[in-house]
Amino acid sequence: MRRLAWALVFCACASEPPPRSAPLEVGGVRQQALTEAEVESKIRDQADALRTCYGRERYNLNVDLSDFTFKVTVPSDGTPSTADVQGTVPENQQLLSECLSQVLRRIHYPAHVGAKITLMVPIKAPR
Repeated sequence: MRRLAWALVFCACASEPPPRSAPLEVGGVRQQALTEAEVESKIRDQADALRTCYGRERYNLNVDLSDFTFKVTVPSDGTPSTADVQGTVPENQQLLSECLSQVLRRIHYPAHVGAKITLMVPIKAPR
């Protein structure tokens, strides 16, 4: 009797298929919304490129370089993000702000479900 009961329980459990997990991508679109933390992480990964912008301008200009804040907008369709400097850019640091903006716009974010993400990204000049 015990063997029969165990066999029935085992067979019932073994016959269920494993649960299906949702695909991560469908048609090249990520099936999870991109998070602000993921965007920030991708920006932090570009720290060397951002430092290079400052290093080049520090070499060209003999002044203290400014901190900048950029409004970064990441669309959900995978198209390039925008990066607009906020506030006034000193006249002699236009090239620096454009270099920083280019680095931020070059970051690739996957197409994803959900809304676009807009972040204010402060970038501090190396001291």
